[in-house]
Amino acid sequence: MQTTNRKQSKKQNKAITPKTRRKFADSQENLEKLIAERTAALKREIDHLRTELAEYKRHEIVNCVGAGARAKKIKDEAQLSARQYLQKALTELELSHSQLEALFAAQNDVVILYDTEMNVYKANPSFLANYGFDPTGLNVKEIIQRVSSQCLDGRTLVFEKQPTPRALGGEKVSGLQFRVKKADGSEVIVETSSGPVRIGKKIVGTVTVWHDITEAKKVEKELLTHKACLETARQESEERYQDLFKKSPEPIILHDGVRILEANPAIGELLGYQKPEDLIGTNILNIVAPEYRELASSRIRLILDKEVSTPSKEINLLRKDGSLVIVESIGGICHYLGHRVIQGVFHDISERKQLEIMLTNRSIELSHALATLEAMLNTIPIGVMVAEAGSERVTYSSLATQEILGVPLRGTASGPEPGELRRIKMLRADRSEIPPDDWPLVLALRDGWNTENEEIIVQRDDGREVTTVMNCTPVRNDNDQILRAIASIVNITKRKQMENALRESEERFRILTEALPQLVWMMDTSGNFKYLNSQFYHYTGIRL
Repeated sequence: MQTTNRKQSKKQNKAITPKTRRKFADSQENLEKLIAERTAALKREIDHLRTELAEYKRHEIVNCVGAGARAKKIKDEAQLSARQYLQKALTELELSHSQLEALFAAQNDVVILYDTEMNVYKANPSFLANYGFDPTGLNVKEIIQRVSSQCLDGRTLVFEKQPTPRALGGEKVSGLQFRVKKADGSEVIVETSSGPVRIGKKIVGTVTVWHDITEAKKVEKELLTHKACLETARQESEERYQDLFKKSPEPIILHDGVRILEANPAIGELLGYQKPEDLIGTNILNIVAPEYRELASSRIRLILDKEVSTPSKEINLLRKDGSLVIVESIGGICHYLGHRVIQGVFHDISERKQLEIMLTNRSIELSHALATLEAMLNTIPIGVMVAEAGSERVTYSSLATQEILGVPLRGTASGPEPGELRRIKMLRADRSEIPPDDWPLVLALRDGWNTENEEIIVQRDDGREVTTVMNCTPVRNDNDQILRAIASIVNITKRKQMENALRESEERFRILTEALPQLVWMMDTSGNFKYLNSQFYHYTGIRL
């Protein structure tokens, strides 16, 4: 029984939270209240019985003369009524007593009842289970001595200030803590509460409750240690933040939505202030360009109302000298000296914006130059092609190229489009076919070969043959890596036709002059012979 009560006590006192303390105080108060109510009810029953007895005696005196059947009947009824009422009162008293005993025994906390001499006349089983002796009949001083009761600081409390004497004086005492020793020699901490027990207005004893808070004190100590660690961590975090805040290359401002509270050196430098402290107290909108103040106000309201971080937004800030600086701004909630404030971080993008403008202008210039170059290439009769390394894909072909080859040249260098390879053939001057993998543009992309003035016959899909002169060269980067290749194609079909016609005309002229009996010769303006027929040689013996 002792072990069981001890385990129950340990479970009950596992940890004490403020809620458990209130529950404990309420339990003791309910116990005291129940004792007082039952005592008052018993007193009322006794007073009622006394009143009934007095009434009965009065009836006897009034009706003593001429007592008869009627007097006897009244007397019997009065006696029966008194017995019934007394029996009912005793039954209720026994019930109340049983309830008190059950509540008393069920308490896991130690409950002690003292009389007016401060001697124990009753203690619940928890006392015996925890401290190993029955305190009934012992004086409170003996109990204090046997459990080695001391204050938490090691002092022994003056007896007059102990809970029981103070409760006998009519005071309700709670919250006093003592160290006491249990039966197994272990030391525990109990929280003691005492209150007077009254019958009417008279104090007839006290009730004292010991609540074991050892585990609760351990938890409290751990919580205090944890709190100290958290405070240390918070201070270290604050120091790190302040160090980062001051050393950050990004401009940072802390403000409450109206006034600037903190400013780091970077924001002072950005806005042209020698001391960032000069910004403290300034209205946050005063550093924002007028055209962006409405936007800044709406973002501030959003952060404060929704407690969200706003996305990066490009705005203009107003420098001390009145000039503007373009920044990207983000903001979010943080805590400063126990208050919610807004942390604004700015990134100077002035140089980037200038570069963007330069790049935009340069891009426009390049676009114009490219358009001019393309127009120029489309006006000259020479075909131009550009193909990229790796994919061997033709990325540019002039109109002249498409007219010479007879197809819109798109796709890979070895075939304008999927299937176009079968539509175009390339032949050498001796009319031997060139395989697609040996086409000049492919060789330039794959092997880095230069092709110079190579005569190539192109057989088009429409049956026409075009005689061309091709030049092709690879384009390399600084690491000698081939990036692309450029080819030029010149249509020399008419020139070849004229050369053939001239050759045929010269042959006819030679045959005619050789058949004439006359001397025939040709001279240039310097008097040098350019042509002599055979008759000239026979007559003069002169040869070219």
